[in-house]
Amino acid sequence: MVVLRDVGAGEAMAAVSRVRARQEAWASWLFEDRRAWGARLLRAAHRERKRLAGLACRDCGLSAEEATEDWASLPARRVSRTLGAHPAEPGSQVIVGLTDRAAPLSSLFGSVLPALLAGQGVVTALDPVTADIADRVHGLARREGLPDGVWELLVGQAAYTCGVLPEHADASRVACCVPRTAPHSCTRPALLVVRHDAHVPTAVRGALRSCLRGAGRSCTATQLLMVHERHHDAFLALFTSAARRLAHAPSPAHAPCPAHAPRPVHAFVRDECRLFGAVCAYEGGQESHGAAHRWAPAVVSQPDSDRIDPARVPPGPLAVISSYRSWSQALHFARRCGRHVVVHTASPVSRLAPQFATRPDSDLRLVRHLRFPWAT
Repeated sequence: MVVLRDVGAGEAMAAVSRVRARQEAWASWLFEDRRAWGARLLRAAHRERKRLAGLACRDCGLSAEEATEDWASLPARRVSRTLGAHPAEPGSQVIVGLTDRAAPLSSLFGSVLPALLAGQGVVTALDPVTADIADRVHGLARREGLPDGVWELLVGQAAYTCGVLPEHADASRVACCVPRTAPHSCTRPALLVVRHDAHVPTAVRGALRSCLRGAGRSCTATQLLMVHERHHDAFLALFTSAARRLAHAPSPAHAPCPAHAPRPVHAFVRDECRLFGAVCAYEGGQESHGAAHRWAPAVVSQPDSDRIDPARVPPGPLAVISSYRSWSQALHFARRCGRHVVVHTASPVSRLAPQFATRPDSDLRLVRHLRFPWAT
């Protein structure tokens, strides 16, 4: 049952107590029975995928393609192999999970399903805009045989709620990072680096997609872009042109939801230009409702990367582009950004990966632009 309001500390403690009282009976099930339940749940969710994707577009501000990608990342094929492969460890009976409006389905399943298959109970603190999706999935789980009280939903991720829940539960689990839209989240935006040997048009296409992932609110959304000075001007012009084209995409049949208006983005652009000498290449922030992207991003050019504070960059449709001369500048800036780093280059992985060894938690992804001498 979903509590349709922001819960207080007392209600959070009571939810953990209720789940703890019911978890022992759930853990007594054979693992094969819990795995069969998980498979039934995923099949039921697959039958409801269009409705769930529609809720993600309506409530979370995702485009149709982003909702489809979020659904495609569900662990449907890994239930029998990796998820819940081991029983719950002693002392870890109640797990706290969080949902992310940038990836509502994968964050929900990724934090809840492994714990339930391991025989643990779960309390999920919901982002309010994901409440309808979570309520629908919770109903499917109950219909497929999940006992009452093993999984509870609480709407609200206020700081005191998210602080009380882990304090009284045994552990916490998130699908990837703490959602950037959660109150007082310390997750910083991801970084995209365009090296001197990258192919600029290819890098622009990849940068636009990764920058707007989850409407720019995902922990993997590369809102910060470091471009080698050789390509900076050409990259900025092409990227800004692509952002303007998004703004003129066809309008939807329904009215845009004002709850998703990127007001923090406009405030950031205004302060960055007034206080830190940045240049607004394109104001952006317009709802486009294209197939791949819901928003046209604001584009800010900041020549001095030392003036960029990643902690101040708000989640939303925003791209902050800076340039670098030496590779050491890009590596230094990467240490101040989130754990997700995308590098567009023609260099091999064996050459670049060791340079990120000082950040063992980093998620490095290289996009190689291969050049063939016979290509015209």
